[in-house]
Amino acid sequence: MAKSCLPGHPLVRPDRDRARRSASELLWQRLALPAGRAAPDLPSVRPLRTGQPSPGCRNCLRGSSVSLRLTTRCTRDCFFCFNPEPRRDGLSLDAMPVRGLSEAIRRMRLCGLRGAGLSGGDPLLVLERTLRAIRRLRRAFGPRFYLHLYTNGDLATEPALRRLRQAGLNGLRFNLAAGGYRLAAVRRALALFQDVSVEIPVIPGDLRRLKALILELDRAGVPNLILHELCYAGVNRPRFAARGLKAKPCPAPVYISAKPVAGSEAAARELLRYAAARARRLSVLYCSWATQERVINPRGWRWRQRALIRGHKT
Repeated sequence: MAKSCLPGHPLVRPDRDRARRSASELLWQRLALPAGRAAPDLPSVRPLRTGQPSPGCRNCLRGSSVSLRLTTRCTRDCFFCFNPEPRRDGLSLDAMPVRGLSEAIRRMRLCGLRGAGLSGGDPLLVLERTLRAIRRLRRAFGPRFYLHLYTNGDLATEPALRRLRQAGLNGLRFNLAAGGYRLAAVRRALALFQDVSVEIPVIPGDLRRLKALILELDRAGVPNLILHELCYAGVNRPRFAARGLKAKPCPAPVYISAKPVAGSEAAARELLRYAAARARRLSVLYCSWATQERVINPRGWRWRQRALIRGHKT
């Protein structure tokens, strides 16, 4: 029997291709509440969405993508960051340390992956290393392998973005919660990349600002907004407590050490309602703690097991 490779990072399989209207109608049915009424803070296992997922998310939906972390160093010190201190450089696949890019590529081949997200910290803080990684991944896996990069946008200058595109990067995901939800770097990226998404944790106290952000992203032409349920791990628990944020009741986790925060689920559902009613082009997807714990990691693990077994038989 082939040994397991590493835990995965898919979301749940999307519904068959639907028009935006049908997807929005399905969302309202799942929320099962009349417009304008606050949604209960109940666990959402299936990700809710108002439109079509981004290309990077579609790989996650199939269970065929991985997070390749290049560094935990960053230009910011967000209260919700899970990365341990001190911040340092070093490679990991879905939080599993690897000795170098060659080992990472070998493991990714074993797992039969179709894409990867380059993460940190902020990979743009180690731009040259990030560019080398993109080029090697592109040579190793070919033009159909989907590569996107996570950044807070601080270092996403036009020259840096051009170099990323030339190296073979397909798209970017901006965590605007790290910098006051400012869109300047997103607008620069939109001029160069087709896949530009914003991916943020839903901070309950920021609900009014997040509604305004939805309209701003829609007007700017950003195709996708990914919302995550705000969670905390032991490393940042005191910072959450200082803000009055508390964990909500949840089942004992198997895969995830973090705990969901009370109020984030309800705020995310309210944002989905708002986007379904007000956004014309922006697609919004919500991924909860329950989705990650009960669907993402188990499905990713099974995907990799199947890939390893197939490789073992050939």
